Amino acid sequence: RTLVANMITGVTAGYTKALEISGVGYRVQAKGSNLEFALGYSHPILIEAPEGITFKVESPTKLSVEGIDKQKVG
Repeated sequence: RTLVANMITGVTAGYTKALEISGVGYRVQAKGSNLEFALGYSHPILIEAPEGITFKVESPTKLSVEGIDKQKVG
């Protein structure tokens, strides 16, 4: 019953999660539909967007994850 209610809410309003990265030199940037994180490693970390999920980078330390599936958004 709750899963059906979540599906209806997802289709009508959608789900959004706001994330903030905290750390000296930590940053994120959009590369097409993917995200590239610089987290202090020798290489950047790439995250591919699952189907139905979009990423919005608001600043180098703030991003949001949006989609219609509550479980995929987080």
